[in-house]
Amino acid sequence: MNRRLNAELWDKMHYLFRDFNDRMVHVDLRFDFVPDIDALKTVLICAFERAPVLHSKFVDNKLSTHWEVMPYRIEDVFSVEYADDMDEAVNKFLTQYISPTEDIQMKVALFVKDGKSALCMIENHMCMDGGGFKTFWSDFCKSYSDYVINGIYPLCFSVGSRKYTEV
Repeated sequence: MNRRLNAELWDKMHYLFRDFNDRMVHVDLRFDFVPDIDALKTVLICAFERAPVLHSKFVDNKLSTHWEVMPYRIEDVFSVEYADDMDEAVNKFLTQYISPTEDIQMKVALFVKDGKSALCMIENHMCMDGGGFKTFWSDFCKSYSDYVINGIYPLCFSVGSRKYTEV
């Protein structure tokens, strides 16, 4: 049996209103260079291991609503595309939908064209609130820089409670 995480009030609320709002969080970061792809993969793996809700599926069980932690491969999470039309590729990626019943709740893509890149991410908003999302990206960027520039490993990601009483 896979590990379970409690479904919090926020998760249940978002799930109930899933047909009325966009539950995806969208990120589009543009660079005048191409980041280190292997380093991005390493940092993502560390993030996913530190926050297992990112590789969990939501189980709407009336008696015990919960997240079920699922196995994953980095290829399920991260992709690289050498795009002819970067804006079109980014838009197509950012407008996809991740169902809460899928095994992966965050997807990241790196789009590359002419030595420039766009690092894009979509994430199910049920997994973290705005403050958690800001902390996640701050930790992600710091971990990437520490790993690439200083060779610091293991990488550090903050983890807080997902309980509504502590948000």
